[in-house]
This record gives sequence, structure tokens and C-alpha cells, in this order.
Amino acid sequence: GARSLAGKIVSSLRLASEQLSSQTHYNYGMRTLNGIITYIGILSSDRKDKNNNNNKDNENDRNNCKDDLGKNNENDNKNIKSEKTVKFEEEKNNAQIAKEENNKINNDNNNINNNRRKSILSTLSNNQNKANLKVENFSKPQNQNSQKIEEEFIVEKAIRDSNMPKFIADDSKIYEGILSDLFPNNLFSDKLDNLYLDCITKKMEENKLTKSEYLITKITDFKNIMSVRHAIMIVGKPMSYKSTILRLYLNSTIEYFKILQQKKTIKHTTVNPKSITSSQLFGYVNKSQEFIEGVCSKSLRDFFADLSDDLKLLIFDGPVDTMWIENMNSVL
Repeated sequence: GARSLAGKIVSSLRLASEQLSSQTHYNYGMRTLNGIITYIGILSSDRKDKNNNNNKDNENDRNNCKDDLGKNNENDNKNIKSEKTVKFEEEKNNAQIAKEENNKINNDNNNINNNRRKSILSTLSNNQNKANLKVENFSKPQNQNSQKIEEEFIVEKAIRDSNMPKFIADDSKIYEGILSDLFPNNLFSDKLDNLYLDCITKKMEENKLTKSEYLITKITDFKNIMSVRHAIMIVGKPMSYKSTILRLYLNSTIEYFKILQQKKTIKHTTVNPKSITSSQLFGYVNKSQEFIEGVCSKSLRDFFADLSDDLKLLIFDGPVDTMWIENMNSVL
């Protein structure tokens, strides 16, 4: 149940802190745990919405089938009635003759059949009782097992999507082994959303980029972790696709929303934090004790004033400096 799944979440973080390498951006504390739990709630609500939609579609299909069958039965009954009126007179005479002969035979066999029926009914009732016992014994565990499998899948996916994007290549292999030990059923299937994958490849072709599995994986990892965290940092060496990942994510997600006919888009503001001073970036208090807004505070205020369902991003694309990143951490 919930206790065993909670133990697996804690064990995955504890084993990762013990076995993986020490990196400055690794974190296995309450912040990571809170992100995993939040993502589990999002995945669970999405699953419930999909199941409800499927049930509604099935009910509509059943109602349509019933209407079609009813119409077909009415037409068939009309045809059958017209044919029966022709054959009725012929069969009436034959039925009387057959009835008289059958009455004689049935009178002789009634006594024998009554005894046989009693014995057959007794055996059928015993078999029915046994079948009812089997249904009572095995129906509940099957439902419990299916629910348990679905819960394990959701927890495993939340752990993967929350942690795997931040691990380096060598640590990713070790973490795969940790998860395979915690979830031996191997419920997780690492399959990308084909529709979103088509959007990524389309935007890569438009930008004349080579289709790279590494790049596609990083874009999908960024998409998944966006559901968990409100602030994300992409770190890496120069010329390692950091800005490309952001640009392709934005263009692919906008295209994805259009295909799904969702009435939302992505509104974003991109700033180079090293191109202006810290006061211009975050704002400052002047000599008359008035707060002068900076680029960050102005953009965030505009985003909060917009009540639409659009995804809003404030992007700092530039070198990481201790001054502005520490101020950003205080803002968050």
C-alpha cells in the first residue's frame, strides 16, 4: 500500500545519496521529496480524468449500438411478420397433427423426466454455489492487484522524471539499477509521446538541426520536470545545447498545444543576466525609499496580472554568476 510505496521513495533518495557521485546540483532532501509527491498527485489526477473520459465514450458507444440494434430489430420484425402470415395456415394443420402425437409420447416420458430433472437441478445448484465462492474469493484480489500495479507505475514514473534529468551519464546507469531493485516488476516503459516527438523533430528540421536522440531526451526531460518545479536550471559546458534545448522546447510545446487544439500558448521573457546590473535586474530602493522595479520584478508582475491558462516563463540565458543567482534564490 501507501506505506510500502513511501518506503521505496525514501529508499531511492537514500541509496542515490550513498552510491552516486557528489555533484553541486544534486539534492536528495525535502525539496526533492516534495517535488516527487507533487508530481504523483498530478499523474494520479490525469489518470482519473482519462479513465472518466474513457467511461463516458464507452457509454456513448453502447447507447449508439443499442439504438442501431433497436432499429434493425424493428425492420427485421416487420419482414418476419409478412413471411409468417403466408406460412401460418400451412403450419397450423401440421401443428395439430404433431401435437396429438407428441401428447401421447409426452405422457409416457413425464414420469422419467421429472426424476431426471430433480437430480440435474440439485447438481446445478451445487455447482453454482461453488462458482459463487470462487468469484467471492478471487474478484477482490484481482481488483486490488490492478490498482497496486497502477500506483507503482505512477510512483516509479514520478521518481524517474523528478531525478533522472539532473544526473550525469554514469550516475544515470547506477540509478537505473537502484530503481530496478526497488521496482522489480519493471512497470515503467520509457516511451515518448509520439505526438510531442513529432513536434520536436519538425522544429529540428525547420532549424536545420540533426536529429539527435540525446537532444530529444533532454527536451522531454525538461518538459517532464516543468510539471514538478517552478524554477529549473540547465547547467553544462559551453556549446552543449543549453540554449537550443530551451528554444526547441518553447517551439515544440507551442506546436503541441496547437495540435491538441488547446487555447493556450507560452509567454516568455528572455534576459541575459550579465548584460545589466543586479539593481536593474531585480530592482532597488532609491534615496526617497521608493522601490524602482527591475526587469525581473516587472516581468513577474505582468505574468501575475495575466489570468489566462498560458504557460509563463522568465528565462535567464547567460553565464551563472554568484551575485545574480544568489539574489534569484532569495526571490524564489
